[in-house]
Amino acid sequence: MLRHFDRFNPINWRVRADECCILGGMEVISIGQIEAAINRARQAAPAAGHEATLSADVAALANIYGSMIYHHQDEVAMATLDAADRHVLLRWI
Repeated sequence: MLRHFDRFNPINWRVRADECCILGGMEVISIGQIEAAINRARQAAPAAGHEATLSADVAALANIYGSMIYHHQDEVAMATLDAADRHVLLRWI
């Protein structure tokens, strides 16, 4: 099993055709698309409370974005994301 941050390492990518078809043919997502998704999610559910807590969706998207930055990636294969992350990402793309 891959650790969370290893899923975004291109060496570990295992793109499955059936997963891509389920996602409507979206095989990879660019960092720009993730930035736009974060902005849409932040507008819909701004940070709240004294500590400016992020919504669960924004936190999940930020985690994907941060991993991409860490690994110097311009895009990520959808098949490398777990089901929960894919669901959140597709909701805001």
